[in-house]
Amino acid sequence: MDTKLDEIGKELISVIERFLQVVREKNMSGKPAINFTTDIYDDLEIDSLEAMDLMAEIEKDFNISVNAEELMAKRKVGEIADYISKIKLSKS
Repeated sequence: MDTKLDEIGKELISVIERFLQVVREKNMSGKPAINFTTDIYDDLEIDSLEAMDLMAEIEKDFNISVNAEELMAKRKVGEIADYISKIKLSKS
């Protein structure tokens, strides 16, 4: 994995953790660690409405516009980080 993708992945994990704390009003300590292989739907139990809210957070935090259909098809944190990386790369 390249350095830029790794940076995006770490930032994405931070965004997801903050999002879950706000949405679920819970401290994430004691929950499984989020990493590149984490499935946001199965492992984190994010439903489709939460996924849309998370998508908005990703757009805001990474200053990008995403294709909702494409992003919603990504399940793993690593897939989402790769998708974000490709968008950012195309903007440069």
